[in-house]
Amino acid sequence: MATVFDPGPAAIRIQYLNFRGEQKTFTGDRTTLRAKGKHVSLRLAPTGRRVTFSKECIQNFAEVEAALRLVPVLTAVETQIASYYKKHGGTSPRLEALRRKYPHL
Repeated sequence: MATVFDPGPAAIRIQYLNFRGEQKTFTGDRTTLRAKGKHVSLRLAPTGRRVTFSKECIQNFAEVEAALRLVPVLTAVETQIASYYKKHGGTSPRLEALRRKYPHL
């Protein structure tokens, strides 16, 4: 039986107009929002898969943009530390400090 991904109180709805002109609504976890260039990605319910959306096709972009400003962004050094320990396992005082600063790691 597969685990169901539930964003709980961190849920955000994205109203999206796809290439066919169909209006779709997706529910995801606002704490997993990432912006890069002309796209925004986040993990969606119920699967937990990360999906990317074009910013220009998001109908409620003002709400999504406001949520993006609240998501903390790791610096390059913090990203390197987190990536190393995710790949190799283990822990260190620096990683523990990052986990206190960013509970979602």
